[in-house]
Amino acid sequence: MRTRTRVAWVFVVAVLSGCVPECGGLFPKCEQRCKETGECGRRTYKAGDAYARCFVRSSDDCASSKLCADQGRCHLYDGIEPGRCVALTDADCRASEQCKTEAKCSLGVRGECVIQPSGCQRTEGCERDGTCVYQTGGRCVKGELDCTFACRLEGACSLVDGFCVATEPTHCERSSDCRKAGQCTLAGDHCVAGSPAECEASSMCEMNGWCVPVSGGEGCYDGRTECGQLCWERGDCARIDGTCQPTDASACEASLACIVQGRCSVVGRPAVMCGAGDAGNCERSLECKAFGRCENKGIACAHDRGRSPSSVVGCLRDPECASEGRCLTADDGTCVTAAEAGLPDWSPPPLIP
Repeated sequence: MRTRTRVAWVFVVAVLSGCVPECGGLFPKCEQRCKETGECGRRTYKAGDAYARCFVRSSDDCASSKLCADQGRCHLYDGIEPGRCVALTDADCRASEQCKTEAKCSLGVRGECVIQPSGCQRTEGCERDGTCVYQTGGRCVKGELDCTFACRLEGACSLVDGFCVATEPTHCERSSDCRKAGQCTLAGDHCVAGSPAECEASSMCEMNGWCVPVSGGEGCYDGRTECGQLCWERGDCARIDGTCQPTDASACEASLACIVQGRCSVVGRPAVMCGAGDAGNCERSLECKAFGRCENKGIACAHDRGRSPSSVVGCLRDPECASEGRCLTADDGTCVTAAEAGLPDWSPPPLIP
């Protein structure tokens, strides 16, 4: 009984104090995750539920992890895979165990390492068994070294010391990877995305919106951070201890949640989020003018008749909010535009990168 009382007391103290990032909440062991996947930090979730989670704090955590050594995922870059370690350069991939054993020595388009025709020459199998030639389908076989395929695909046109590499700017400019992935600039012995113009001209930009060269990396991605969508939607603009949060009221005031739902103030301690700080926040909102949700109830706005307030998210996350302006949540739960709710026509601000 005494043990159960002590555990309950620790839980209550954690909730009330908010628990600093290293206190552990329900005491998860992050040491093993740190070694394997770079999740070396501990934090409690922003709602103050006292449940701690492991998270990647920086690229340094990634670089010291087994994931970096094995798969070349040595950087934290939220624009590819939020909160997870990814590969950003050919150097990451070439130094990985996967390069030696599986010929995955080149940077892929999703922050992973992939096999390219030049990769077979960097494997242990090439040195040991002579399986140095790439075969369509992703196999390394014995044969005479020839850079024709590597040249056409990745710009690695010259055989230097047993490796197919790029040695001229035109090698990159004429490659398939230039047209597909924007990797048109010679950097050392390989091709990289060297400018926004190269990314913008690529098919990946047209198809996936990957139009921005990564700072510190060699590929093109969408340039969006983990907090971009959440900043636009609800004012959670800063990544702090592994989670997106508002730093001050200005982040809340610029958000869709403020315009539509009246959640314009920083509320909650220690759990920091945007909410309706007073009736004034609610009265300025579109849902107050359209549906009478003008009284702040807790951190949300509701009818003065005691009807339930709009949900925390409502229609803000619906794809048609960004594309068609269907951001207001009607009383029956449907997503409508301002005009459909009887207000002057209104469109949401552009998404935040």
